Amino acid sequence: MGAGRAHRLVLEVDAGRGAQRPLEALGAHERRDEYLKLAHQSMPSADIAVGLAQAELQIGHHQLEQALATLTRLHDIAPKHGYVLKLLMRLYRELRDWERLRNLLPELRKRGVGSNAELDEIEIETHLALLEQSAQARDLSALQLTWNRIARNVREQERVLCSYARHLIALEANAAAEPLIRDALKNRWSEELVYLYGTLAGPDPARQLANAEAWLKTQGKNPVLLLTLGRLSKRNHLWGKARAYLEASLGIRPRPETYQELGGLLEQLKDKETALHCYRKGMLLMASETATAQAMPAPVKQAVLPRVFVT
Repeated sequence: MGAGRAHRLVLEVDAGRGAQRPLEALGAHERRDEYLKLAHQSMPSADIAVGLAQAELQIGHHQLEQALATLTRLHDIAPKHGYVLKLLMRLYRELRDWERLRNLLPELRKRGVGSNAELDEIEIETHLALLEQSAQARDLSALQLTWNRIARNVREQERVLCSYARHLIALEANAAAEPLIRDALKNRWSEELVYLYGTLAGPDPARQLANAEAWLKTQGKNPVLLLTLGRLSKRNHLWGKARAYLEASLGIRPRPETYQELGGLLEQLKDKETALHCYRKGMLLMASETATAQAMPAPVKQAVLPRVFVT
């Protein structure tokens, strides 16, 4: 290919029309790379534009490590370039390199790469993934360190708070999870946090039950709270109270696991016939919910990467 064609290629990139169409028409990857090399040689000042086109094509062909090398070089050359930062953000998500993405987020905000709503969502996604990684390592200290590195306003997000609480409970760090959930519920009601409160074995079961019963003043007809109270009452060996709470929860919103809890309680009370009836109703409800979920259409997946428009 001559310098003239390479020159036209660079002009197309600079004009914002993207290089994917003309390059993909060339076919083989090695020809593509050669054209990009010649384009750069014919107009070295277009290094960023050609590099962006190359990175997008590499991502499009799932050559993610090569794309990372290309974008890292471009970031070294032009650390403030908005589209370089945007492609890096998308590539880190594709690679699930959450630590690098976390470190990149302040620069993304500073340069206005993406809307505030988009960056807020990506920040939550990033910290959820980092918490998950720490939890999978079964390392409580690492999990707590990851939590402490999260900004306060992000920690207050329900999804992030619930994720951390679930991981603490899974690691049997109940003494840390109990006050975390209790304090959070002082500021904002959350059914998921209330549910988690009923699954943890805190150091003081009687006090835990008293805390949850105080929420009845404002949430007395909440079926999740009543399920939690049933579980906590069972933990305190208050069988009659546990049965009353579980039956009240089922009367408002039947759930398979509430039937399971009540069935287990009735077995303890030697009422096997009623227990079997509860188990049966729970399994039928679960089968119905599963069938409904399977009948729902799958969500439409959005494309991960747009075409390059160099700015």
